[in-house]
Amino acid sequence: MSAADHWSEWLRGRRDGGNERQRSTSLKRLESIRDRVLDFAEPLADAALLDIGSGEGLIGLAALDRVGPQGSVTFCDISAPLLEHAREAVRALDKLEQAQFVLAHAEDLAGIPDASIDVASTRSVLI
Repeated sequence: MSAADHWSEWLRGRRDGGNERQRSTSLKRLESIRDRVLDFAEPLADAALLDIGSGEGLIGLAALDRVGPQGSVTFCDISAPLLEHAREAVRALDKLEQAQFVLAHAEDLAGIPDASIDVASTRSVLI
């Protein structure tokens, strides 16, 4: 696994003060936001979705079900450890064939081929 970086350390540890109960509560609250983001992106069946600033995969993991077996999700983040975390979560769902992982900044998506994405999503990236 890649060495931790500023973003992965914050997201995986400091965001919730290292408290698992608080982490669980926070993630539960984020589910409704995640669902709204994906609802606004519909229809997603068979779509290629780009999750910019995917972090641990909150949006992208749920999008895998919505795009269906013919669709795909590209997880894009500036943190290699967070992309590795997302890859392991996708592997656990047995959906690696539907996923791509791109290390890139939100303002420079040169690693994403032109005309390869139907829908782009982002949440809490540019704040």
